[in-house]
Amino acid sequence: MRHRLTLAGRAADVVGADAYRAFLKGRYYRRLGGESGLEKAAEELERSIDLAPHFAPAEALRLDPDLAEAHAADAIVKFCLAWDFDAAERAFSTYLELNDQDPIVLEWYIRFLTVTGRYDEALDRLASVRGFYTESPVIELLYGTIYEALGKESQSVAAYLAALSKAGVSPEDVNGLLCALSSWRGTGRATRSSF
Repeated sequence: MRHRLTLAGRAADVVGADAYRAFLKGRYYRRLGGESGLEKAAEELERSIDLAPHFAPAEALRLDPDLAEAHAADAIVKFCLAWDFDAAERAFSTYLELNDQDPIVLEWYIRFLTVTGRYDEALDRLASVRGFYTESPVIELLYGTIYEALGKESQSVAAYLAALSKAGVSPEDVNGLLCALSSWRGTGRATRSSF
């Protein structure tokens, strides 16, 4: 713990309190996830860089190359924003060597594995983090996505239905949604009013 406090103190001294505060807010919003969370995270991280241009995950890595969270942030940025899969793979690998316990980072790594077509690895990782998400639909959605990509329709549908159930969607709502999707597929076009 002392090491973390020392690193945080050094970072705040190097970049200034406002830039460091924006950085911390960016990390907070990144952990919330979702589209709005990631947008707010990007805004705060950009504000941090505007206030202290030399401050970014690379600067954190310069201060402490063994800081797993900096490698995780670097991997997520390279995967989601830069679409530099080789660099993202290296950063995720370094993170996993240092710390493979953060379920949020592991969720992003599973998404990375899925996007890069490494479905068996993604399924193995999903099994390892499932316990962290007992009430959340996130894991079931990821299972559904992977099973769909593998052409395992019944497993995919079961996973998606489990995700909807965990999200509080009633069976009647699911039936209505399925009917709407079936009707929509039959027309070959989608409009906002179709849903």
